[in-house]
Amino acid sequence: MYVVHGKPQRQRVQKRFKGVATEIFVNPPSAIHHYFEAEVTRPCTAHMLATGLLLVDRHPVTEELVAEAHSWLATPPNLSAMQLTMRRYMAADVYENAQDIAQSDPANSRLILHQAVQAMIEYSFLAANRPLPRTKQMLAALLETDPALGDLARRYYDAENNRLRLRLAEEIAARTIQVTGFLNGKHP
Repeated sequence: MYVVHGKPQRQRVQKRFKGVATEIFVNPPSAIHHYFEAEVTRPCTAHMLATGLLLVDRHPVTEELVAEAHSWLATPPNLSAMQLTMRRYMAADVYENAQDIAQSDPANSRLILHQAVQAMIEYSFLAANRPLPRTKQMLAALLETDPALGDLARRYYDAENNRLRLRLAEEIAARTIQVTGFLNGKHP
């Protein structure tokens, strides 16, 4: 539930109404404009306002914010070449960290590997100039936009052992960031 009000205070409240969990976001229009601008890679606020159901409209600013939300959802993230390179480098670095400890600390390697694969998947959306989907829709969106990569990702997350996960992560790295590590110089 999103509440737009004229006071400068912001608040996020979690409540249950007859057993239904509800998050309530209370914000002035200025904060909402800030969220639109700050959430360029993952437009959460724009998504809530553009796809939500308007229950009470007591001020014209509400309609303006909903229209602006639709505009932000239609705007690609347009990351610079440097921003994309940094995301690529960070994904490769995290991936190498997982590889480095795969034998000595398999559990921690899996933790780090999951972070690396998520960064690679996110990079694939941003490199295609697409905003990041909501996390709970990430794999479905990936299957829709790049079926081969979506299949690799599903197989990675369903893998029963770390050796298979590492092999699939290498395929994902080759397909997304086009390297299996900047620091070790491995290129597909």
